[in-house]
Amino acid sequence: MSALTVKLGSLLLRTLAKPLATSIKNQAKQHPSFKKFCIDVAQTYHRAETNMKMRFLDYKVEGNVRPLNDVRAVELGANFLSEALVFGVAVITVVGETVRQTRKSSKQKTAVEESLETLKEEHAVSQEVLKELADSVKALKTQVEGLQNELEARRQSHKSAPSSSWSLW
Repeated sequence: MSALTVKLGSLLLRTLAKPLATSIKNQAKQHPSFKKFCIDVAQTYHRAETNMKMRFLDYKVEGNVRPLNDVRAVELGANFLSEALVFGVAVITVVGETVRQTRKSSKQKTAVEESLETLKEEHAVSQEVLKELADSVKALKTQVEGLQNELEARRQSHKSAPSSSWSLW
């Protein structure tokens, strides 16, 4: 899949998450079971937030935290769930992109390593051929020197040999 397709898909997902978050807020006010769930989420969130603030400011936490009224709790719970949805979509998009990039770089690394291995093998073969050629050149030089020595010996033998009347040279 191309990078453009992935990026457009993630943008579409994030765009669709916002109206879905708004729908969550509206549904929380209309459906009794979802309304109760939002109230429970909001009360838990409110207790945790208040306790953290009190501990952070070094206040003594005495007893239970006073709960929110139902209207405020529904609003807070719906906001929390909708923001959690948008955040979750963003996290999934970032993680997906990271995984995709990791796979892509892993494939590139593998391709580079394979190319490097192929080049090393080709270099080794080239070195062997070069050594064989060097050995052949050395053997040919030895043969040429032998032939030159033989030619020189024949020239010397012709110069020192008595000239005969039959010789055309």
